[in-house]
Amino acid sequence: MLRRPHLVAALALLAACNPAPRANAPDGGAPAATATAPAAIPGPAPAPATSPSPSPSPSPSPSPSPAAPPAPGSAPLPIQAFASVSGAEQPLPSAGEPATVDPRSAFHVEAGVPLTDAHAVLLDDKGDMVPSSGTTELGQASARFLLAPREPLVPGSRYTLKVETAGAKELRDAQGRVYAAAAVTLRTSGTRPAAPPPTHKRKKAHRRR
Repeated sequence: MLRRPHLVAALALLAACNPAPRANAPDGGAPAATATAPAAIPGPAPAPATSPSPSPSPSPSPSPSPAAPPAPGSAPLPIQAFASVSGAEQPLPSAGEPATVDPRSAFHVEAGVPLTDAHAVLLDDKGDMVPSSGTTELGQASARFLLAPREPLVPGSRYTLKVETAGAKELRDAQGRVYAAAAVTLRTSGTRPAAPPPTHKRKKAHRRR
């Protein structure tokens, strides 16, 4: 009974000299330091994810509309006109200043399309038809018109050589295409004669009976 207190004291001293090793500490070394996670620093909230807006699709290009048929009289009639005196031919321009021709000239016109119904006429500056004789040749590839005034033209005057149809109808070719009436302006050489003075009719006096 007397040794028990001494045994307890010895055990207590031994326990104080040799403390129990900590858990998770390697043998014979210092205890491992416990890693602590750093505290989370509050930051700005992430922006909500948005779905990308669809890019506008290119609008389809409009399909070309079919060409409309030409309006009546819209296609120009291709012609070549000539004035001739004693077999010498003079070309007449279809645009610009009118050509000056001899008053004794005859005319012919070549059309580059096969017209089905047409004729050539010569008009004076008042729009009246000049009495003429001529011929019309309508072929499969072209048309030809010959025209000769019955009397010499008035010097220093303006005229129009025209290809048209009777009754102001549309000019058409063998394929049914429509053309406008073609016209060429010309001027005769020389000086225009003075207009004759107007004549005054005398009134007859009535006799009294």
